[in-house]
Parts: sequence; structure tokens; C-alpha cells
Amino acid sequence: MIFFKAQQMQQLAELLLELERSLEREGGEPPHELVQRLDVEARNTGIPLDLLRLSHPDTLEEILAPGGSGDPGRMWGAAELLYLDGLLALAEGDSDQAADRLGKAERLYRRVEPGLELPEGAVPLEERRAALRELLP
Repeated sequence: MIFFKAQQMQQLAELLLELERSLEREGGEPPHELVQRLDVEARNTGIPLDLLRLSHPDTLEEILAPGGSGDPGRMWGAAELLYLDGLLALAEGDSDQAADRLGKAERLYRRVEPGLELPEGAVPLEERRAALRELLP
């Protein structure tokens, strides 16, 4: 099992915050280099975006928490990656892909332990869940 280290969580949180701000600032068009960094960061954490995009939610949960337990930081990281990837799909006008990715993110966020200490600058879990409720049908 790969454990998500505090440094990986912090790097991911910083990149996600930068991408979110870019989406807000640019009106939906993130700079290409940030999108590439998202993919690289996902691979560095052992959670490739392609795996997250293509896997069924049940499969993702089993990969991230085999037997019902796993690294809570890794579960949070996967949920964050899917959340942001869903926002990128929305910005690109692909509502079907956005709904799929955001739905998976919502499911994974439910599995993140409430007491998980998030990195500095990370959006609190309840705020993320509230944002997803507004985005999902």
C-alpha cells in the first residue's frame, strides 16, 4: 500500500488551489502548464488521473481502501484530483465527464475520515462537500 505523505498532500493542495484560482480568474480556461502539472502530480502520488477517470467508483474505493481500510490522505488526494478534474471538464463544456468525475469525488469524500488533518491551504471537507452538492444534479 502506498501511503500519502504530508509533503505530497501539501504539494497537491497547493497545486489544486492554484488551479482553482486560475479557473476563477480566467473564466474557465486554466493555463496549459497547470493542467500538465496536475497530471504529473497525480502520477507522483501514485494515483494517475487516467485510473481515476476510467475506474468505476466501487473499484476506486477498493484500490484506495482495500478491505475497507486504507490511507485517508490518499483517499482525500484522489477525491481532490477528481473534484478539480471535474471542474476542468465543466470549464471545457463536457458536462457528462464533469458529472462522472464530480460524482466519484463526492463518493470518495464521504470515505475521508472527518479528523484527517489537511494541509495548509486545503479546502475543508465540509466546504468541498457543499460545493459538490451545488454542482451535482
